Amino acid sequence: MINPSKSLVIFSHPRSGSTWFQNGLSHFNAFELLNLDISWKSTMYRPEFKNSIAQYYAIDDYKPDIYQSADMKTELDNRFRIYNELENQHSPMSVKIHTCQVNDDIIKFLSSKTVEYVLIERKDKIATFWSYIIAQTTLQFHFFQPKEQEITVTKEVFKSVSDKMLNFQNDVDRLKKIFPIQHIYYEDINNLELSDWWVRPNNRIKIQNAAIMTTITNRDEVMNWIGEIDLFNKI
Repeated sequence: MINPSKSLVIFSHPRSGSTWFQNGLSHFNAFELLNLDISWKSTMYRPEFKNSIAQYYAIDDYKPDIYQSADMKTELDNRFRIYNELENQHSPMSVKIHTCQVNDDIIKFLSSKTVEYVLIERKDKIATFWSYIIAQTTLQFHFFQPKEQEITVTKEVFKSVSDKMLNFQNDVDRLKKIFPIQHIYYEDINNLELSDWWVRPNNRIKIQNAAIMTTITNRDEVMNWIGEIDLFNKI
């Protein structure tokens, strides 16, 4: 399914299980290096992250819209430089990016690489929605232990999440016209056996149950927003 000797670009949507998938690969892990919502610093962070970018660069907290448009190009060029450095030291490697984050500069950069492409998608879009809206509200995405909590979802967060989910298929169709993408569903990789490329199926990235443990205080209001745009029938 995945060539263990070639670098891999993982396209995905938020809450697709793609981080868990990436951490199960034999490839050097460049995480979400091209995601400008996450900033990287040139300092040691977690030495226990063996075979990953975190051996060299510290990852800052998730900060949406951290870069202004004026310096996004400069920062993206810096990410490309880091990618090339890591590629020279560690090959094959994997990098993950959500389809909604792929712009023309990233397409041009990836097109210059000899890599494979895979799309990780979750079939259960309703579960994806609730997981996504909770994560977007709490800004807790990975490497945390779910706990009981109450949250209130704003209309702004709802619109951001619903827009991205509604646009996902268009994003995928656009990328499939450019790259030869292997399409894999999250539900189909849950029980993969050990292989030359799938080396940590029981890795430390556990399936998280934040949706079960989170109470949305304005759930009825959110359901009304969903109904107004017929979201669950369109995603």
